[in-house]
Order: sequence, then C-alpha cells, then structure tokens
Amino acid sequence: MEGFVETERSQVVSQGDAALIHPPQIHSFPRPGITWFRDGRKIPPSNRIAITLENTLVILSAVAPDAGRYYAQAVNDKNGENKTSHPVVLNIESK
Repeated sequence: MEGFVETERSQVVSQGDAALIHPPQIHSFPRPGITWFRDGRKIPPSNRIAITLENTLVILSAVAPDAGRYYAQAVNDKNGENKTSHPVVLNIESK
C-alpha cells in the first residue's frame, strides 16, 4: 500500500454549517478500510457525525468543540498494512 496522496491541510466552517472532510486518496488493493480520528481519538458515528460510503467524514451543525486535528487511518485487510494521513485542521468560525 502506498502512502496517502495529501490534499487540503486546513478547513474553516461556519458554526451551524455541515463540515465535510474528505479522506486523502490512497492507492491500495484491495481497497483499504478507513477509520477517522480527532485529536488522537477514534470518531464513533453519532446523530451528528457520519461517515459516507466514500469515507467522507460528515459533521452536521458544526460547533466550536468540533474544531481540531482530524486524520484518517487506512488498513489493508489483506496484509494488515496501515498508513495514517497528515492531519486536516478544522476551524469553526462564529456566524
């Protein structure tokens, strides 16, 4: 598995708007499983946070505590190899 193809490193979202954090591209066969983390902790889906089939992290109605460093970890189920992306810094601005 190759490393992630790095993309945006920071994102600003207005408070109350949805934040969409797209995973960086990674070349792997089979397609790796993606797990999202914020500030070192795994992000569980909730009534405000979802992960799409394309592995985009969706935060509905973003609030100040959602700000932080987000990163994706890819795991190749065939050989157990894993890679971690560089963080995407999410900032929430007041309206």
